[in-house]
Amino acid sequence: DGFANAIAELEAEADSLQSPAKEILQSQLGQLYENYLSQNYWTIKDRTSTGELKGAEIQTWSTDQLLDRAQELYLTSVANKSLQRIAVSDFKAILTPAPGTEALRPTLYDVLVHRCIEFLNNDRSYLNEPANRFYLDQATAFAPVETFVQTAFVASDSSSLKFKAVLVYQDLLRFRLKANDKTALLDADRFRLEFAQQNSVHPEKSQLYLEALQAAKTYYTGAKNVADLWALEAFYFFEQGGEYNRDADVDGTDPVRWYYKKAHELSQKVIKEFPKDAWGVQKCRQLIQQIEARDFSVQVEEVTLPFKAGLVQIGYRNTSKLYFKLTRMTEDRIEELQQVPQHKEDALRKYLKKLPSHRQWTVDLPKETDYRGHNTETLIEPLEPGTYLLVGSDVEDFGKGGNAGYVILNVSNLGYWNRMDSNERQQFVFYDRTTGSPKDMMTA
Repeated sequence: DGFANAIAELEAEADSLQSPAKEILQSQLGQLYENYLSQNYWTIKDRTSTGELKGAEIQTWSTDQLLDRAQELYLTSVANKSLQRIAVSDFKAILTPAPGTEALRPTLYDVLVHRCIEFLNNDRSYLNEPANRFYLDQATAFAPVETFVQTAFVASDSSSLKFKAVLVYQDLLRFRLKANDKTALLDADRFRLEFAQQNSVHPEKSQLYLEALQAAKTYYTGAKNVADLWALEAFYFFEQGGEYNRDADVDGTDPVRWYYKKAHELSQKVIKEFPKDAWGVQKCRQLIQQIEARDFSVQVEEVTLPFKAGLVQIGYRNTSKLYFKLTRMTEDRIEELQQVPQHKEDALRKYLKKLPSHRQWTVDLPKETDYRGHNTETLIEPLEPGTYLLVGSDVEDFGKGGNAGYVILNVSNLGYWNRMDSNERQQFVFYDRTTGSPKDMMTA
């Protein structure tokens, strides 16, 4: 096993290294153990622990033993506090930080501790939960940073990875508070708040998270990356807005209805007031695109009566006007439509655009400002019997730059129902859809 042999060789090399090379390799080894387990999980998952690990080949280790060793390496890699005095820029040859992150994690300790936390916070579905698992239920998980670092978190099972992540966050934030660097402190603190929001079981955790973000915006005023906190608040309102229940909001007074709009307003403020290369600004641009996305859907009755107006149900979001055209379908056109790749939007849009128009009209939709989906109805003027294609688009020429779709519209006065007779043969009964009278002597 080449992978296992490589890990064993690096383990031996780590023993002979001095700091800080030793801690860098320990962190990398922790990740290698994770990767080894991920690649070989299905052959490892039923193994039992082999007891003493020292000298044993890792090919014989159990899932728990591999994870325990990875955890030990990650935690050991951040135990030496002298790493807090080593600039990450001294290791440009082997560490390549993402653009713009040098000021956020300026020391080697910052880089390694975030790698450690990422491991500890990684939910692993194949891990058995201990009988006395750790629950992050204290409201102080969301407290201002000075209070958080002084909080005594208690776990009945101290081996919990999430519990250890809390303790590592406290170590990181204590260091960042002493370093008097608001930019790097904010970066670490926002990840702490996100961790708390994701893992807390406190019944008021959503409100606690919002209040923590709003307090942090004030605390970190002037920090280069304070836009990140504004962006998280915008995402909070967007995610909470997804919980809106229109059916339960009978009188239309639920404030959650307007949370998408609140998220949109916050995002616009971030884009306007903060540097365009800030992480928070980039995330808010993406969020605005998501909130403003246009879409619509159209439904018609299964069969419409000839020479009578037909009902069209329209679902729409962020769309003020729809353009419709009717095309009378022939056997050739039906066959053509079946050949068009329905999953390829450009090909489908091109085909729909070139179809001849039997009738064309525009529908002005009720104006809504909550960035949510809404429904309305419109009528199709009476048609002769036949099969039609109803094409809809939110751009006038049915071309690029918009959404387009279609539904089949059948216009007929003939209805039918079917059943199985005692000999398991299909029986069809045809009837007049207007009068309900049966039709005799039908052939197909």
